[in-house]
Amino acid sequence: MSARIDILFPNTGTVRPAGPEIIWRASKADLTELIYALVESQALGAGLDIKSVSEILQQAFGIHIANIYATYEDIRLRKKNRTPFMDSLKTALIRRIDNDDLYAP
Repeated sequence: MSARIDILFPNTGTVRPAGPEIIWRASKADLTELIYALVESQALGAGLDIKSVSEILQQAFGIHIANIYATYEDIRLRKKNRTPFMDSLKTALIRRIDNDDLYAP
C-alpha cells in the first residue's frame, strides 16, 4: 500500500496532497461506515482491506480511530438504522441533484 501512496504523492510519505487541508467533521463511526462501504463495494479496487484503507483515510482526514473493528462492532449492533451516515450521504446527493434540476436549462 505504501508504494501506491508514493506513486500518488511522491517523496511525501503521506496521503495528504499539498493544498487546503481536508478535515473530517463527521464522527469516527461515520468514517468507519464509509471505510467499510468502500472496501465492501470494491470502489477502491479489489483486494484492499479495512486496515489499509482505514490508515490512508485517517491520515488524509486528520483523524484517529483507535479501534476500527470495535467501532464497526458498535455499528453492527445498532438496533434501528445501521447506516445513518451512508443514508445521509445519499439524501444530500439526491437533494443536490434535485436542486440542480430546478435550474438546469
